[in-house]
Amino acid sequence: VELVRPLLSDGGKLPSNRELASHYGVTTATVSKAIHELTQDGFVRKQVGAGTFVLPREDRAVAAVGIWYELDLGKVHQVGAFQTHLDHVLQQFLAAENVPVRHYVDIRLKKFRKEPPAQLLEDIEARKIGALISFADNFHWRKWQDNCAVPVFNTSRDYGWGRVRLDIRGASREGAEFLVEQGCRNLQILTPTLHDWTMPDNEEIMGRLLRMGIADCLADYGLPTPNLLKREELTETLISNIPQDQEEIGRQLFHQLWKLFRPDGVIAGTDLMAVGAVRAMKELGLSPGKDVQVVALCNKEIDYPELSEVKRFNVCIEDVARALVKLAVERIRHPQNQPSDISIPFQCAARN
Repeated sequence: VELVRPLLSDGGKLPSNRELASHYGVTTATVSKAIHELTQDGFVRKQVGAGTFVLPREDRAVAAVGIWYELDLGKVHQVGAFQTHLDHVLQQFLAAENVPVRHYVDIRLKKFRKEPPAQLLEDIEARKIGALISFADNFHWRKWQDNCAVPVFNTSRDYGWGRVRLDIRGASREGAEFLVEQGCRNLQILTPTLHDWTMPDNEEIMGRLLRMGIADCLADYGLPTPNLLKREELTETLISNIPQDQEEIGRQLFHQLWKLFRPDGVIAGTDLMAVGAVRAMKELGLSPGKDVQVVALCNKEIDYPELSEVKRFNVCIEDVARALVKLAVERIRHPQNQPSDISIPFQCAARN
């Protein structure tokens, strides 16, 4: 990289990789690696069919934005589809802002790792990234992200730098209104994390927001709030699965809910949990949409055939990615500004 830096005049076009390799007496593979690093560091941009150009100084990013997520090899076709799509859209929006990207994918099979990726820790120490967009936000990482040396942004927790807030409470309220209009009175929720039963009251986690949305709706209708599943009512088998497999959690949770409450309407915090609940209903001889009405908070871009009889409230991945990039880039370029939040609504979708 140091050999190429003297060529970095603002707006200039770099010679071809073959010419650079010949000039410096190195291989084209070495030149390609150097150009890749310069691209990551925000000095140059490749234009397909035109070549590699040096970015004007005013357009160069102060630092890269890191993207960190977990990829469960056992669920690549489900959760992984959402993560890789969000990753792709994030890269597009960051490229439009002339901001380089560094990736940290934590590949696992069921078990969560106890430490963040070593490369992420090294890059933070070397100040190679100025912000981190994380959707590896399970409870193992929250303490580390609370104390991270760079600003962290995601959709599930405010780490002090601003947050993209999914309007889960509003979606739950609308979903409960739909259920009440369908004649349901015994409503229950399916929530994906154990900490929805154990986190402090000031935590805006999914389970609490789903419950608050239901309570808002029932208060408007003058209806009593039903008893909801308590932490001590979870089975040991269910606890051992949390948070590894959302579909299986949804299946087991519905079995437990049916045993205790016989709900006539449920609101699932994720589409995968709704898929699990539908599986459980079929195992119990119940008909989704008839015996039990189901509402699910879903990703707009991912569809599951099992949810044909489910009332969906969708969030658009592009809206989420755009908001995350906005917060991260503003924090890098204008660190003196006060943190801000961006709210993303869910949109009601027609049944299939």
